[in-house]
Amino acid sequence: MTQLLVIGGASLDTLVLNDQKITSAGGGGIYTCLAAICSGADATLFAPKPEPMPVEFVEAASRLKAWTGPVIPAGRMPRFEIEHRGDKANYRKAFNDAEAELTAAQLPADLSRYDFVHVTPLGDSQRQQEFLRACRERGARRLSAGTYLCTLREQPEVVRQNMALADVFFMNEEEACLLFGALDKVNSTAGKLVFVTLGAKGALVVQGNKQTLVDAVHADVVDPTGAGDSFCGAVLAGLMDSLTPIMAAKKASALAAEAIGAIGIEGLLFK
Repeated sequence: MTQLLVIGGASLDTLVLNDQKITSAGGGGIYTCLAAICSGADATLFAPKPEPMPVEFVEAASRLKAWTGPVIPAGRMPRFEIEHRGDKANYRKAFNDAEAELTAAQLPADLSRYDFVHVTPLGDSQRQQEFLRACRERGARRLSAGTYLCTLREQPEVVRQNMALADVFFMNEEEACLLFGALDKVNSTAGKLVFVTLGAKGALVVQGNKQTLVDAVHADVVDPTGAGDSFCGAVLAGLMDSLTPIMAAKKASALAAEAIGAIGIEGLLFK
């Protein structure tokens, strides 16, 4: 079975849905791992690991190949309060805590056993770059990464550097327009891939100067949290399984549609 390592992105989220607050396991890394597992890969998470494990994470943690990283008290888990208005997520409160202390020096010395290593935004593009470089030095065969609107606004040049370091890069439409100036200007370096999620409009697969639109799969949206990360995890699983980028994106769009039909990570746990 193919092996994915995901760095960062485990948080205890408060989701605000129709003015109701719901606590859920979350974080880009968790969604990415679970989506990859649903798509047939094994996934290992490298992130601060809470002990005791909060009840919200027990089932998700049991699906992982492993959860590695520094052990922390459960009370120090990153926490976010996320409110959705249509396709937009409003982070009303953010508390990164222990993830801000995660360092590339804590990574395993040899990453060559993984088919792909994915580095989440980690709340800071410069720290993300340190991890990307360390992964290359430690033998990562293929690297992927994503960005985050706030860090992109603050560190656009660093994000461009990170995109150049990765073999595959993920972003949403707003991030793509900010980074490239317009959606039709998005391109990738030869031999590399860029995926742009467009919400209900689908996703763009960018190979060099060629853009291919993959239609979205109809979804009865309950909670759009983690849609982009679910797409990311499924795409990576598809690429590891030798699917073409377009076919991987089509399968990922279908999985993302299922994921957002439930609250939090439930759509990925009970698939």
